[in-house]
Amino acid sequence: MKVKCLRVRRAVAGKRRVFVFDASGFITGLDSLLHEGEIYTTPEVAEELRGAEVKRRCETALSLGRVKIESPEPEHLEAARKAAASTGDLFKLSKADLSILALTVMLEGRGLRPTLVSEDYAVQNVAEHLNLNYSSAVGRIRLEVKWAVYCPSCGRSFQPSLELQTCPVCGEKLKRKAWKRRRLKGET
Repeated sequence: MKVKCLRVRRAVAGKRRVFVFDASGFITGLDSLLHEGEIYTTPEVAEELRGAEVKRRCETALSLGRVKIESPEPEHLEAARKAAASTGDLFKLSKADLSILALTVMLEGRGLRPTLVSEDYAVQNVAEHLNLNYSSAVGRIRLEVKWAVYCPSCGRSFQPSLELQTCPVCGEKLKRKAWKRRRLKGET
């Protein structure tokens, strides 16, 4: 299966291209054995993998050295968390999602040219906000979205956070809505 790049920045001479897979990179059948370039993922993503064939594919790639599992450093996790809070996607992202965003930021800081491979629109939205390269085999975002969290009962609005799932005033489950959209370059 061929991966189409959704966001391509100009190539930087001397930077080695690598890929960061979330679970969908393994699940959708992207063959890490045939994929060009090094592939990274995180322990959180490896734990998410279900199904005998998907696990076997990942384990084979690991044993052949085609996939490297690495944990991002705490400062990069914090940068990913802040970016996700800024876009309003924080409470939609799992620990694995935040870990691959943070790993992509960390690898870029090492002078590599990472491309995040994810089908998750919230992950792509935060990657866009962080100005990271990302790609997808199936779906793609066309707008960068900033989300607002609100209470459907009392109408109060709140900053998106993982800790705040219910309204502190009336106890109703919070919802989110898009409050700001920006069309991505090259999208019509």
